[in-house]
Amino acid sequence: MRFYCKSCLLVVVLLTLFSFNSEYVFSQENSKIKEGLSLYYSRDFSAAADVFKSVLDEDRGNSLAVMYLVDCAKQDKKINDYLNEYEEISLSNPQDPYIKCYLGFLYFCKSLLDRDDVFEEAANMFQTALKLDPNLALAYNGMGTIYYQKRLMPRARSYFMKAVQLSAVDSMSLERLGDIYMNDDKNYGAAKGYFMEIIDIYPSYPDAYFFYASACQKSGETETALEYYKKAAELDPNGLTQGYYAPVRIGDIYYSLKDYTLAIEAYEQALKINPENPYALKMLDRAKNPSKEEETQEEKSNSSDSSSDSDD
Repeated sequence: MRFYCKSCLLVVVLLTLFSFNSEYVFSQENSKIKEGLSLYYSRDFSAAADVFKSVLDEDRGNSLAVMYLVDCAKQDKKINDYLNEYEEISLSNPQDPYIKCYLGFLYFCKSLLDRDDVFEEAANMFQTALKLDPNLALAYNGMGTIYYQKRLMPRARSYFMKAVQLSAVDSMSLERLGDIYMNDDKNYGAAKGYFMEIIDIYPSYPDAYFFYASACQKSGETETALEYYKKAAELDPNGLTQGYYAPVRIGDIYYSLKDYTLAIEAYEQALKINPENPYALKMLDRAKNPSKEEETQEEKSNSSDSSSDSDD
């Protein structure tokens, strides 16, 4: 991922290895990140937060750990508690740019949750961090995240690019860049490169598999998309992040292939996550009654043909 031109050789090597052995990219692990993710996706948010804090004790700029620490605070409804904790730490360590960044991401999350207009406070924290350390990737990540949320993509892209120039393993900047390439530029090859790099860094991170699958699906690589959606669903069985959408995507692929039995299984899995998911309910009914759906489509086609004939 990163600058795609810089990581092209790495991506080619990974994809070549994957073509020979699909377990290759699923086999490597970072033990602490794996532990934290496992706790998070089993809904033990307090224990997960402790693990991610320990990751940050060793790797203070780890953007994945920061993201999950903030999300644990959100899940436990402790954003304000964390803000108070890190504000006190910041007062004791006013020259610490990392603490400013942690506060920036907490304020950003508070803005999304409470609809409080504290985006400016978040931006001030990241800007202060950059004054303290002009080469801090995490601060560029933070600024990019704010502009990404505002849908100011050229500016967001430039900040994320700077972040990955400074830190090749800044997974959250890599993820956002992949998203921009996939959805804004429609450059699926570049997007897949970014997402694959995250998978190589953090093989237990489910969202990377989901986004890689999305890029594959958009580029017509259905079988590969299925494999990666399944991995995302396996790592996020409760649908806490992108695993929420993975079973539906799997169901849609099987439905399009007219494999209604597997489509039904996938939609039923989606409904275990959210029994009131209207799309999954609708598609489950269609998968259970494919002949009815095909009859409806045939009627629409015949109606369209008749309309065209009458126009002539």
